[in-house]
Amino acid sequence: MRKRTIAFIVITSLVVIAAICTSLFLRSRPKKSVSESSSTESSLKESETKDQRKDRFNIPQEELEKMTDEELLQAVIDYPYLIDIFSTDHPEDAVPSLKENCAALKELIARGTAVETIDSYLAQHEKITTAEEEILRDQLIVIRDNL
Repeated sequence: MRKRTIAFIVITSLVVIAAICTSLFLRSRPKKSVSESSSTESSLKESETKDQRKDRFNIPQEELEKMTDEELLQAVIDYPYLIDIFSTDHPEDAVPSLKENCAALKELIARGTAVETIDSYLAQHEKITTAEEEILRDQLIVIRDNL
């Protein structure tokens, strides 16, 4: 009988601790109002196709030509669909689409300096301290290796 009582107390305590931790976690997350998040997302989804969203991030050719190689690479890094590289089982399969849709990468390739610019960036940012930096490094390596 005593073992059952102890087991019941332990299990009940674990359930209470889990509930408290869940509550604390949910409170720490940033809150969006329902109207704010749903209206913004639905208006974006309804008004733009994926191609239109990609076009919004393309830089005019005149501006691209004025940019340095490093600025072009930063535009590639800032390109919101760079994450598409990791949306497939084979990251290299996403590179042709990226080369076609990212104007900054297209310009860097046309200049013939893409590989050197990526290598230089990787050498300057060799020390990785965050997961985001590691993901970016891996994305740039996939791009470089598939140019």
